[in-house]
Amino acid sequence: MKLKKSIVPEKLEWSKIVYKPWGNGLAILMVLILGCAFSVSGRTFDGAPARAERKLSKGETTYYVDLVNGNDRNSGTKKNEAWKSFTPANNLILRSGDTLKVIQPGRIDKSLALIAEGECTNPVVVEFIPGKYNFFPENALQRKLNISNTNDTPDLPKSIAFEIVQSQHVEVFAEGAEIMFRGKSMAFHIDRSNCINIKGLSMDYERPTVSEITVAYAGKNHADLDVGEDSDFVVKDGKVIWTGEGWQHPLQNYWQEYDPIENKVRRLAVDVGSTTFEKLGNRVLRAHFPKNPGFVQGMVLQNRNVTRDYAAVFMNRSNNISWQQIRVYFMHGMGFVSQFCKNVTVDGLDVRPRPGSGRTCAAWADILHFSSCRGDLKVKNSYLSAANDDAINVHGTHLKIQKILNAHRITVSFEHPQTYGFDAFEKGDSIAFINEKTLLENDSNVVTGVKKLNDKVVILELLKPVSEYLTDGYVVENTSWTPNVEISRNKITCIPTRGVLVTTRKQVRILENEFSNIQMSAVLIADDAQSWFESGMVKDVEISKNSFMECGGPVINIHPENEKSVDGRNVHQNIKIMNNTFYYDENALIHANSVGGLSFSENRIITTEKKEISSLMFIENCPAPLISGNTFSVVPLFNQSGQ
Repeated sequence: MKLKKSIVPEKLEWSKIVYKPWGNGLAILMVLILGCAFSVSGRTFDGAPARAERKLSKGETTYYVDLVNGNDRNSGTKKNEAWKSFTPANNLILRSGDTLKVIQPGRIDKSLALIAEGECTNPVVVEFIPGKYNFFPENALQRKLNISNTNDTPDLPKSIAFEIVQSQHVEVFAEGAEIMFRGKSMAFHIDRSNCINIKGLSMDYERPTVSEITVAYAGKNHADLDVGEDSDFVVKDGKVIWTGEGWQHPLQNYWQEYDPIENKVRRLAVDVGSTTFEKLGNRVLRAHFPKNPGFVQGMVLQNRNVTRDYAAVFMNRSNNISWQQIRVYFMHGMGFVSQFCKNVTVDGLDVRPRPGSGRTCAAWADILHFSSCRGDLKVKNSYLSAANDDAINVHGTHLKIQKILNAHRITVSFEHPQTYGFDAFEKGDSIAFINEKTLLENDSNVVTGVKKLNDKVVILELLKPVSEYLTDGYVVENTSWTPNVEISRNKITCIPTRGVLVTTRKQVRILENEFSNIQMSAVLIADDAQSWFESGMVKDVEISKNSFMECGGPVINIHPENEKSVDGRNVHQNIKIMNNTFYYDENALIHANSVGGLSFSENRIITTEKKEISSLMFIENCPAPLISGNTFSVVPLFNQSGQ
């Protein structure tokens, strides 16, 4: 069995360990050693020490890191005695008033694994001097992590650049600093921490994990493809294999097309199963086919491996996290994922390809993904674009009731193959019992105990006795972990799917945003318990003072995946859509199903010809919707400014 440097195989196949007089025992010993390396406190080969193994800093001390001229045998407390890497800092618990200063940019081979005890008025500070930092993941901290909507490879350790664990009151200042990732990496892992502020950082990949080509010529039986400058590849046996730093995968049938004139992206399938390729030049491919599978001259195409293996940033069980003035030119994985976090603010996040790079993609999947959070989630003053999936997604998780063990104990299970393994409940959480077909709440309870049987099945101990009927098509939602959401003053553009997905029973405010060139709905309010199992109902939503231009239809889609209830109850409540501007072309403005208290009022609709408002809306199972005060402005043609 051959091991890659610093990486444990995803699966150890015992059937392939062939017996030898001594080799079999050695192989088993190696497996046990490697297994222990990942079972004790999540530690890995490079030895990021656990909290109990670290020394307390005395506080009020400045430590220096010089990535070029430093030496880890130095004291680290003077500029001319700077450390070479983060390893000495990883052996400390930093305290109030401590500052870790990186005074010389350069190559980073070792992760920063920070544990810090700052105070509100005297935080621990980490400063990066402006410049370019190349992060290489081969010898980095690695952890196995179960991440919502991203769990295709739960046994594959994730390489982490910067980790903040069991810490409080930490300020990271990186204005003018750019981290260039030289292989798949998680930029930040923030776990069980409080009051963390990260400001000014830029992130990019030397070799993005989304490959790009331009169709220079498309004919009946062949097409010539210009491969992007950052998209390395080889051709083997007539097939294209994309190659990167520490990874490779064959060209897949999942594509996105980018239209540079209209600044739009859309998903499409180009089946290359019967296509063979040859390399004509350094970055020129010729595709041969009996029938053109979908190549069109002038197309700019994006291609990626769809396996969900990483998040670019992962925040778990942490509170009061702030991201300010962050620039992303490319990130791999499910974007910024917040999982069971309280109070997360994103202010001034700029996601777009680097100008002049020739790239058209900046995010491998979602940009911002919030799963089972609470408190206040705020996304404001940001530019979110050029993704391979949704810009913002806010939801909880429905777990299916499998069995009632007794009056106070039930088993529940994760049902979606990409969402499982994390701790979905803790003692004291309130839960709701939801009918999986109607999506209506029929009962509630409080968790008094949790026992995890495996990564997908959990026993819940409950305060009140439960009814036997709840095993017949019911799921549970953790209602203690539902956030207030404010999405304001952002520009969301060039997105292949949805601009905003949001399902939370707390207050939602979507205000003063500009949505443009969204291939599907600009706003989707869903809720389901049979497909993605993303909960839940909304009860207080205001969508106001936004502009919607060149968005797919329906522009605002209120679409719970439910069957109509026999008693006439509705899944969603109190959705107000008012004072917005819609630039109407051909798509419906609104589709709404199962909403009580729906209003569409005082909106301005700019069209090339006047329409009846009823023809632009599809409303079903919504009692007495309020539709009033909407106006039309008819213009022969309008551009992005509506002029």
